[in-house]
Amino acid sequence: TQGTIISSLEYAIYNGYASQVIGATNNWWGSVDGPGNPVYAGNRVSSYVAYEPWSQSASVPGDPSSVTGIELKTDATYATALSTNPDILDRLFIELVGVDSDAANANTTSVTITNSGSISALLSETGVNTGIYRGYCRIVGNGSNNDSYDFINAAIGNTITVSRGGQQDTAVVGAGAAWKESSTLAGSPEVIGSSITITTGSTLTIEPGVSVKLSGNGTQFIINNGATLSAIGTGAKNIIFTAATANPVPASWNSIVIYTSAATFSYCQVKYAIYGIQVLNNNITPSITYSTISNNSNIGIYIYNASPTVDNCTIQYNTLEYGIYMYYQNVTMTGATMTNNTIRYNGDGTDWDSGIYIYFSKDTWNGTQYNMGTTTITGNTVSNNNRNGIAINMYGYGYTGLNNYASVTVSNNTISNNNMYGARFYINGYNTSYYSRMIVSFNNNNISGHTASGAVGVYSYTSSTDSRSWMYIT
Repeated sequence: TQGTIISSLEYAIYNGYASQVIGATNNWWGSVDGPGNPVYAGNRVSSYVAYEPWSQSASVPGDPSSVTGIELKTDATYATALSTNPDILDRLFIELVGVDSDAANANTTSVTITNSGSISALLSETGVNTGIYRGYCRIVGNGSNNDSYDFINAAIGNTITVSRGGQQDTAVVGAGAAWKESSTLAGSPEVIGSSITITTGSTLTIEPGVSVKLSGNGTQFIINNGATLSAIGTGAKNIIFTAATANPVPASWNSIVIYTSAATFSYCQVKYAIYGIQVLNNNITPSITYSTISNNSNIGIYIYNASPTVDNCTIQYNTLEYGIYMYYQNVTMTGATMTNNTIRYNGDGTDWDSGIYIYFSKDTWNGTQYNMGTTTITGNTVSNNNRNGIAINMYGYGYTGLNNYASVTVSNNTISNNNMYGARFYINGYNTSYYSRMIVSFNNNNISGHTASGAVGVYSYTSSTDSRSWMYIT
């Protein structure tokens, strides 16, 4: 930290170990815009390097002999004093004015930022002997990120104090942050070096044109239950969630993780993660529309016991498993809605790899009947996936009686040129004490082009040992 790293031919810092992120904050990278990736103009760093914040100049340590003022600013232009509450996930821009003790160099100094605890944040002098020092930290929700000193943990309503040399400024934390498209650090891109959380009660609005770049395959973008996210781009200005690396590959970061119904993604791109988007809380109903989820290593969209709407999206080139995977287990719910999507080139050919895969399961002997609702798959183009187009699997064990019930509507889809099965349906009961029932309404679908050896347009089968388990395809 606090160094100068420039004139490197390939990488200023290269880290090939995904399990260990290198801390490299508050360095000068040869540009006020930070290291290149090519996100910014400075020297390039690899994935798994946490470099935010960076120094604004090639400064050397040298505290001012006295401090005459500290003021919080609205953005990275440092032109306007902060007059409204900063919010969780905002940057807190800091300007210190003092008497320079080293007239020959541009120097660095630090300020103390206190809330329930305290951290130090590095400021860089704007030039030789100016006596003006600038820098920032990011505000995060309590406990959501405490991995380096450029983050200050705070809750809504907390007072944050920035101080040095008898001078200070304060701000009260609000609940509604907004990330804007901008060429300055006030907005896009937002570079996240470790997992970040929109906490319960907080709101984040991401505006059209913003890029959110995440580094490290453990890094998640998390929307907690009770939080609100609005990520609504436009056709001309998508919001992009991607890797903070020059040459991204699948699994460069982990996932967007949704635990709330109040999450809206529209005209977004989500790429180069392990799981593009995960929807993980029982019966939540987030919305994902007009978005592209592509080039993720395992799954485009993973849904566990949730009922999201996915409409007019392109889900493609998710390499190892599924375009969309819906896993419903031991839950009574309404069911997800998948409409008007293009789902193609997903999976690596393993048995259940599919454009769309639904797995209904019960794995407890509690005697409870679970009505798993109606999942709707309508108007989609499902093509060129490397095993199954649409696959539905109901399986499990349980106590005596009806333990699983679900219905699926599959209608008006074009299902073509998938490697083995266009549509594949399977139901199984564990033994005579367990039985399950599924109704598939399968109408007006156009199925063609499944020509590999053993390929089948529509394939249904059961291996239940109890005749009371059944699947109706109507």
